[in-house]
Amino acid sequence: WLRKTRDTDSDNTEETYRQSKGFYRYAEIDDLRAKLGEALPVSAFQLKGYPGVWAALGNTRDTVEIVALKFIYADIKEYCGMPFFKTHLAENSKASVNKKKLLEAIDFHLILFPFICGQGLVARNNTWHFEGRFALIYEDWDILTTSGKSIPSLSPSLFS
Repeated sequence: WLRKTRDTDSDNTEETYRQSKGFYRYAEIDDLRAKLGEALPVSAFQLKGYPGVWAALGNTRDTVEIVALKFIYADIKEYCGMPFFKTHLAENSKASVNKKKLLEAIDFHLILFPFICGQGLVARNNTWHFEGRFALIYEDWDILTTSGKSIPSLSPSLFS
C-alpha cells in the first residue's frame, strides 16, 4: 500500500515533490558513513537484477552515485524476533548512474534501523559502543532474514 500511495497522483505540491525524488540522497559518502557509525536510521533500496542493498549519494540533477551496503549473515543478533545484521559500507562498489534509469530499476525501498539496547537507550555518548547491527525493513513491512525477504514472525523469547 505504501508504493501504491506513493505512486498515485497528488494535488499536494510537497507530496508530489517527495514522490518525484523517489529516494533519499546522502550528500556524500562521509555522511552515509557517519549515519552508519552513529547508530542512526539509513534510507536504502534494492535494485531489480542486482543483489544487495544500495544507498544514493550526491546532489547533481541527472546523475546519482550509488554505493552498496553489505551484511554479514553469519554475524546476526535476534531481538524480539527481529534479526539485526552486522552492516558495513562497501565503498569499492560506488558507481554513477542515470537518475531516470535508477528510478526504473528500484525494486524495493528499505530503511535500516540500528540495534540499540542497554546503555545506548540511556545516552549515546563516547562510552557506548555501537556494534554496527541493523534490521532491514522493506516498504511493505517485510524484513530481511537469513533466508531473504520475508514476513516478520514472533520470537519464542518474547514469551519466556
